[in-house]
Amino acid sequence: MSFLSQHSAILSRLGIKDWARFNWYKNPDDVVPSAEYFKKNGHVRIDDSMIKSEWIRFLEHSDRDNGTVVASVELPHDWPCPTGIRVVQNHSYIFSVLDQCLDKAKDSMMFHRKISKDQPRFVALGGEFDRVIFMQWLRAVGLDKGNLLYHPGSEQLQFGEDLFDINPDLRACETKLLEPYHRFDPPANFDVLLPVIQSADFELVLTNRCLQEPAHFITEKDTWHIFFGVPGIVLENSDRRRWFEELGFIRHPYIFHGTGQVLYHSVIQWLCYYQQFDLSQRQRWQDQQGERVYRNFLNIDRAVSILLERLDQQVSAAR
Repeated sequence: MSFLSQHSAILSRLGIKDWARFNWYKNPDDVVPSAEYFKKNGHVRIDDSMIKSEWIRFLEHSDRDNGTVVASVELPHDWPCPTGIRVVQNHSYIFSVLDQCLDKAKDSMMFHRKISKDQPRFVALGGEFDRVIFMQWLRAVGLDKGNLLYHPGSEQLQFGEDLFDINPDLRACETKLLEPYHRFDPPANFDVLLPVIQSADFELVLTNRCLQEPAHFITEKDTWHIFFGVPGIVLENSDRRRWFEELGFIRHPYIFHGTGQVLYHSVIQWLCYYQQFDLSQRQRWQDQQGERVYRNFLNIDRAVSILLERLDQQVSAAR
């Protein structure tokens, strides 16, 4: 049975046939209507990512202390949640990605990677505001040179609270996209991304809404470097890192502190450090990552089992 079929079978035990579905990421104005629906019906489904301020606003407007919220995320431990509200994690999207891509990935792993002098040190992919403004910062400090940054075109962006006085140095970006790129179609993108990500020392993984305080959310962006046997440096705070470690993944040894612009600054400091490596240092670093990369690939089945077990427990508690 596929991962998605197992997931759907467990979720169906809730016995709710007609789900009202809302997406706060695509439609921020949906927060209040979803809260009103939840207040009336006692259940609601929230798709895609969410941030802490949206969740708090939802609780305030729902004015309800019991019911079931099926969400595509796991709430961080420090988010408020009334004890009577059951949050059921819906990771159907990543299960669908794994069902479609995992077998292909088994033939795409790289072992004993050899680094060449002229290859890019890292590749980064970004589309939304949080990622694009990070791309502009990378360019402002010269980290675009010799590396691969893919992003849509954008006007000059600004940090609302410019802690590091970086706003004057940010500049508009011209479009630089991988072609062809199929949004929301990971299997079609697999062969497009494979040679690009494998051409660099590592992938700089820019997570969803990383400038804000996001809930824990897995997408295909978290899996490409694992599929392709390439080290991943993930732009994430310590709480999200801990969540992935609970799923059995071994994260890179560099702990980035803070959230928002502080987190960005911490990552950029490390990137500037890596840029200074000569070829022998880059190869030694690559060799040190090999076991972690392979063990993370082997851990995918275990991580899915943990997520399915948690889902089973959450559905049982919500019935």
